[in-house]
Amino acid sequence: MDIGYIIAFILGLFIGTKIKKPEDQRAASDSNKLSSEIEKIIQDFGAFIEQHGPLPTRIEDVSCLPYPKQKILNALIATAAYTDDVKMRDSLETGAMLLAQYQDGVGNQPLEMMGVDITKLPLPKTLEESKKQAKFLVEMEAKTKERFNHFQQLVDADLKNIKGLIAAARTTRKEKEI
Repeated sequence: MDIGYIIAFILGLFIGTKIKKPEDQRAASDSNKLSSEIEKIIQDFGAFIEQHGPLPTRIEDVSCLPYPKQKILNALIATAAYTDDVKMRDSLETGAMLLAQYQDGVGNQPLEMMGVDITKLPLPKTLEESKKQAKFLVEMEAKTKERFNHFQQLVDADLKNIKGLIAAARTTRKEKEI
């Protein structure tokens, strides 16, 4: 579904088009269905992020998202474009940017910048354990660095694109205010 279509559609919801004809009533019913679908996508994505929050040092496969990435992005951006609630808008925009950490082709195991999830490593109790762990991390990073960097470039490009969409949504919002 095209983001422009969704934004135009949601704009119709917010400006309160009067319904006169039976075909307009069908369109209003379709609007309500789409609005409910968008709300559910955003709620489900929010719950997902609360449980599986992405880290800037981790890149995960898009398959772990609760909906297709583009569908989530469209819902977040379109809603951010038309909400007057500043906190909600900020949350929606942040959620959209978090999507950059999810890339196609990563696979079942997330890519970690250090080669492993360092939050799952035990805390070293001695200097010797610290040295062993540091050596282990250097070795693991070396093994995955090239692959991680490849996907990090995709994350960076995605983030640039998402920021562009956010800027366009802000412009749309300003035009709505005029």
